[in-house]
Amino acid sequence: MKTTKGSKAKAIFVALGIVLLFLGIQGVIGAAGSVGASYIHYAQTGETFKDQAEYMDYISEILTVLQFVGEIACIAVFGLWYYLGSVRKDKKQGTYESGLKKIANVKSIAFLTFTALGFYAFVLIVSNVIAALIPGSRELFGQIMGLISGGNQVIAVLTVALLAPFAEELAFRAVMLKNSKKSFEIVGCVILSAVMFGLMHMNPLQSIYAMPLGLALAFVAYKYNSVVPAIIMHAINNTVAIALPSLMGRALSNIEAAIMCVVFLALAAFIYKKLPIETKQAENTEVAA
Repeated sequence: MKTTKGSKAKAIFVALGIVLLFLGIQGVIGAAGSVGASYIHYAQTGETFKDQAEYMDYISEILTVLQFVGEIACIAVFGLWYYLGSVRKDKKQGTYESGLKKIANVKSIAFLTFTALGFYAFVLIVSNVIAALIPGSRELFGQIMGLISGGNQVIAVLTVALLAPFAEELAFRAVMLKNSKKSFEIVGCVILSAVMFGLMHMNPLQSIYAMPLGLALAFVAYKYNSVVPAIIMHAINNTVAIALPSLMGRALSNIEAAIMCVVFLALAAFIYKKLPIETKQAENTEVAA
């Protein structure tokens, strides 16, 4: 596919716009919810907050719900954008194929699961390296996650394990990847999606470790010509990140993570070679649903 510098620049600007829109949707909902909560607090008590600490304690109770609502809003916006810009067109042209159908086999499910587990371990190692190189980055990340998950734990888990993968994949591996295919080959598409995915997280630790995960998710979406495998892989990754430390009562050590990474990525590479040929020959078409 031949491209021009102008079309590549446009794809990059569109990608930046998608990041800003994603953050803007959640920012507006967060700001509106915080203001509304402050108003309700004043209406109920007739008092304003005594200091910033009291305000943050109060807001932390509702941030989990606001994050939940923000992810739903992003799913609605980017899901509609994706449907109108890609799925509906493919259905009209008779070229639409369900992403669920593409992965409805044991080999694909195993490949996605092993890849998700392998990259979970790899990202864990990367995060430990970043934490050592950038003092305070782990503490900042912990504070952010503490605020998001400080309310209802069921809502927090649903948000991180399910809604966030849906919202982020629709934005970064559906809308963004589809648009970038007009200007880049697979390498450019995958890198652009991964870099923007990292930037979206807006804190050093998460932004850096999200990039290799973003590379894997974009590669899978590109190769399968579908966002569905990326959503499933992302959901597995996030669920394991929540469940495994809880089950073990501690985080994996670097040695355990390294063994897990090598074993599962080796299995994923082995299975990938045996996947149906059609999943590997989607490089010249747009991402389907």
